Amino acid sequence: MPQIGTLGDIVFETSQEKIRTFHDMRYQGNANYAVHARHGAAGLAEYTGRDPLKMQMEIHLSRSIGVDPEKEIDEIESVMRDKKTLTLVLGGKIRGEYKWVIESYSVKANHFDRNGNIIDADISIDLLEYLKS
Repeated sequence: MPQIGTLGDIVFETSQEKIRTFHDMRYQGNANYAVHARHGAAGLAEYTGRDPLKMQMEIHLSRSIGVDPEKEIDEIESVMRDKKTLTLVLGGKIRGEYKWVIESYSVKANHFDRNGNIIDADISIDLLEYLKS
C-alpha cells in the first residue's frame, strides 16, 4: 500500500481500497527582527529568532474511498483535545525541527446518509510546530 506520509498515527495512503491523503498544503514561517533606533542614522535590524512553523492541509474524507469520515474527525478532535505532539513525515522525510500539534481544525460536512451520518466531508487542519524548550 503506497504511503505518502504520516502525522502521528494518521497514515496518508493510497490503494485500491482506501484513499486518505491531503491537498492544498501550505507552509508558513516567520522571522523576527528588532529594529534598534540610531541617532542620525537608519535603524539597525537585528534577527531575534523565528516563530514556530505553521502548516495547513485539507483532507477529503469519504466512505466511497474507504474511510469513515466521522471516525477520522473524532480522531483529529481527540488528538487536539489531548494535546498530543505528532511527528510529521512526508515523502520519507521528517518535517519541522521537532514535532507538531493540531492548533485547530474545521469540518465541512458535504453529504449525509438517511440516518444523519456523514458520508462525505472535507476537513482543514492547522498544525503548529512544537519546538523543544
